Order: sequence, then C-alpha cells, then structure tokens
Amino acid sequence: AGFDYFTPAGLIAKTVDGGKTWTPLFKRLSGSKWTIHFPTRRIGYAVGAGPILLKTTDGGMSWNARIMNYQERFNSVFFTSQDTGYIVGQQGLMLMTTNGGDDWTNLVPSINTNYYAVYFTDARTGYIAAEYSMLKTTDAGHTWTFTLLEHIPWSLQFIDQRNGYAAGQGFIRQPYSSSIPGGGIFKTTDAGETWSAQTFGGINFLVAIHFANINVGYAVGERGKIYK
Repeated sequence: AGFDYFTPAGLIAKTVDGGKTWTPLFKRLSGSKWTIHFPTRRIGYAVGAGPILLKTTDGGMSWNARIMNYQERFNSVFFTSQDTGYIVGQQGLMLMTTNGGDDWTNLVPSINTNYYAVYFTDARTGYIAAEYSMLKTTDAGHTWTFTLLEHIPWSLQFIDQRNGYAAGQGFIRQPYSSSIPGGGIFKTTDAGETWSAQTFGGINFLVAIHFANINVGYAVGERGKIYK
C-alpha cells in the first residue's frame, strides 16, 4: 500500500489508505506551516517555525529535532537522496547538506529574497519558488538562474522533467474593475522557462499543491480549503 504524510500546525500525521484515515505521529510542533519530505520510506525531514530541522529514520514513528544556528525561518526542505538535501527560507536562505543533515553549507543565491519552496527533478536540476520569481539550477545548486513572475508561488511540484505546477498568490480578474489578489495555480511545460496561469477562481491563497499523477492534482488553501 502507498503512504503519505501531512503537516498542519502542530502535527505530523501518516496515512496508508489513500487519506481515508490518518495516524498522528508527532504533535509538538509550533508555527503555522511545516513542509515535509521523505527521500526513502524510512528517512524523512521536516522544517517549519524558525531554524528547526526534524529528522526521522524509522518512517516517522519518532523524530529528532535540531535547532540550527540561523536567524531566518526555514520554509521548505527537499532531498535528492538520503544524504543530499536542500533547505530554503526567508531573506535568501539557501542551504545544502551531503551527509544526511549533519552539516550544512550556505549556497550563494541569485537574488536575495524570500524562498518558499524547493523541488528537484533529478540530482542536478532543481527549482526554488521565490517572491515574484522562480529560480533554477542545473548543477546541483551551485549556480542559479531566475525568471521573473507576476505572482508569488508558495508551493511547487514537477510531475516529470518538463511539466510542473506552482501554487500560491495570483490575481483574480474582475469584470469592469481591476484584478484582486487571490489563489493562483501556474503551470510550466518547458522545464520552468515560462509559467502560465491556470483557470482557478478561489479567493483563498494556496499554500500547497500535489499531483498524484499527470491528471489528478490537489491544492490546499487558507482556512482549510482543499481543491481538486
């Protein structure tokens, strides 16, 4: 059976039945938004409020917390293997580890802005959702290029090397008036070179997006809204 995890404020939970039931695994979280990533079935990482890194080596049954020596908030974590991973956060924070999170080094960002999500399609090609921009690396994070956007992506996922989605804050066009801020979903079909807005009328900002396959996707918004 497949399995998945989610991290609302204060809780990490696990499902093994496609989301019908959830088992709480870790409840002592603070902050409003945590992100989680499992490079293997047993090894997983989570980041959220402040410079705190959680790690499990037993499939989420127990977690070890590490407070790291940074002032910036951690927003997203992604591992390309059980040893190599990345953390991004506020004020241009970009970190990399090659030994399973024991040691971290600073990567030089292309732009000094808030980074909200990180995602890699392979060991060398990765993307960072940032304030009104999207960053891309093709050398495992050592150098980055960026594309300016008209929206703020807060979550990011690729379903293959060329096709990916971002969700966050966009703008809703109003008849006979200017656009207003609202939730937005954006798609690339050319490996992040361009991003186009998808049809979406929700007024709530979106904080997470995930596609189960090329056709079925879910987006989570503020105030508990879930879209499919």
